[in-house]
Amino acid sequence: MAQGQVNQAETPVQTLVEAWELKRLFKIASIADADVVVIPLGTKYGVKLVRFEALSRDRIALVAVDTVGLFKLNYGVMIGIEDVKKLLKVIPWSRMLVRVVFNGARIQVHSMDGDASINATIVEKPEDIMDGVLENFKKGVKAVMKVDAYRLLSWFKPFTIGDARAHFDIRNTGFTITALNEDAVMRLEVSSALLDYNVDAEFGVGYYLGYATSFLEEVKRNGNVTVMLGSDKPMVIEATLESKASVETIARIAQAPMVD
Repeated sequence: MAQGQVNQAETPVQTLVEAWELKRLFKIASIADADVVVIPLGTKYGVKLVRFEALSRDRIALVAVDTVGLFKLNYGVMIGIEDVKKLLKVIPWSRMLVRVVFNGARIQVHSMDGDASINATIVEKPEDIMDGVLENFKKGVKAVMKVDAYRLLSWFKPFTIGDARAHFDIRNTGFTITALNEDAVMRLEVSSALLDYNVDAEFGVGYYLGYATSFLEEVKRNGNVTVMLGSDKPMVIEATLESKASVETIARIAQAPMVD
């Protein structure tokens, strides 16, 4: 590690945040059930942009939460999933303030309910994956829709029965979701009149919806989400979250397409 990075890692970074906001951040990041990498990405709106990102162990789902102005972190760390679960157990769903301290590889959370301390791993050159996924949507055929998160959850959830694999037929007039469950066909047809919907061309693509449904469960009270999907492309769901401590908090999940 470069000397400058060593010095940054040795300087404690403290943040005060309401407990529910911190818990929600880790809860969303833990959807992938994998280690979480905390990545400083420069500045946005003149304050620090820090991303919490996790790639599922089966490598088919990527979850990222961007916080703007919440953490003044200058170095990357990787938090093991078991340590993330440890933090989730001690952070309450309440509006009381908690203090988060990044002190080198050690992360501490202090609250009126008690303290928690975990050992993370300093990452010398953390690289985020989500930006590359989003860049991929600048080319090729895609569909973009904006829809209420709770409504989208109600559409996806029936398709998580069984192996949670579903096929999307994207048309100019809307889309159809189809799945086979124990020799019974489930089908949902959605008209474009029900949502803000734009499509470049008609196509078909399949996705596993388990991770996406878990993500929607966490953001369902935040109003509309933006959904992007494309031929042979991931499905990306983006939600802007309510925040008091962060200037802006954006959560995303990218679900890889199924290979037939």
